[in-house]
Amino acid sequence: MITLFQAQRRAPGRGAVSVAWYSASAFIVFYTLRLIWGFRCTGQDRLPRQGGILVVSNHQSLLDPPACGSATRDRPYTIIARESLFR
Repeated sequence: MITLFQAQRRAPGRGAVSVAWYSASAFIVFYTLRLIWGFRCTGQDRLPRQGGILVVSNHQSLLDPPACGSATRDRPYTIIARESLFR
């Protein structure tokens, strides 16, 4: 887990409440997925602590977006999707 100060440095422009809400939500989602479905996340030690990362998922289920977000919970996470998904 990272400190609020570190999170604000990684997510400039986002308020402290937003950063705290995201961190708490990611924590809850991660452990809910782990307890109910046996979710495991490996390879987090290979992610650089600074700089950008790209997480690509083919979304086999509706659990993929929350799983990806909770797996990268100590970093800001932005979802990009094609426009037709929002129609």
